[in-house]
Amino acid sequence: GCDSLKYRNYNYCLYLGNENNPYLVLVNGIILPVRRYTINENTKFILEHAFEGHSSLISITIPDSVTRIGYAAFSRCDSLTTAYYTGTEEQWNNITGLENAFSSNVTIEYNHVAE
Repeated sequence: GCDSLKYRNYNYCLYLGNENNPYLVLVNGIILPVRRYTINENTKFILEHAFEGHSSLISITIPDSVTRIGYAAFSRCDSLTTAYYTGTEEQWNNITGLENAFSSNVTIEYNHVAE
């Protein structure tokens, strides 16, 4: 019901931000069915249920700028098998919300170079 919010569409996802970083928060995942997706490199937060139910998604690239992944952000993504992370394993383990972000076993590949 917040009609005055201005969402930014980047690669078919909706983001909220500010003047310094228009991609601060990933609000809603892919509008179109895709198999692979790369989150904007400036994103800090992925909101709850952002990609929920995107059954065609097989891989996601998450930048090391992300500090929090919301509850069930990737739930019911039945085909999701791999999350490519641009940071180290230590950085990954410091992300808040990981314990409830994925609903299935997803392999994490660290130090990924985003395309």
